[in-house]
Amino acid sequence: MSDPAVQPDPVVLRPWTPADRDFIESTWRRNYERVGRWASCPGGLQEYIATQAAVIATCLASSDVLVACPPERPEQILGWCCFRPPATVHYVYVKPYYRRMGLATRLLRGALGDATCVWITHMGQRGPGCDGISALMTKAERIEYNPALIFGAQRQEWMPR
Repeated sequence: MSDPAVQPDPVVLRPWTPADRDFIESTWRRNYERVGRWASCPGGLQEYIATQAAVIATCLASSDVLVACPPERPEQILGWCCFRPPATVHYVYVKPYYRRMGLATRLLRGALGDATCVWITHMGQRGPGCDGISALMTKAERIEYNPALIFGAQRQEWMPR
């Protein structure tokens, strides 16, 4: 469990470092396993884990990651957002203790700025995108689910260049 003495505000957003990688990969994988999508994988959970690890590695290799942390403890990750500018979100994660405090919104705004069209590459527990994507619903004119963007698929004609 997170340290309750650390409050989510003030929080700074910083680029990820190699020291953050294990935490980001493990939380992403565990969150996705909980969704239960592995049940439809012919090879079961083990094949799903291997496949998802490759997808996560692909996203991390070709994207940026913003990390939310207390300013006095930059090594303590409260949440993170994996994204590809200008407007593709792969995944957003916030530790359970710090949810519903605006951290996902801050991460998404830090990652996407004023983007009005947003592309999501992963499904959250409650539908397309990440569970924090509802923060964008009021700002974005269009939110599109397109998992092919994980692998650098061709942009659609309506996507900004």
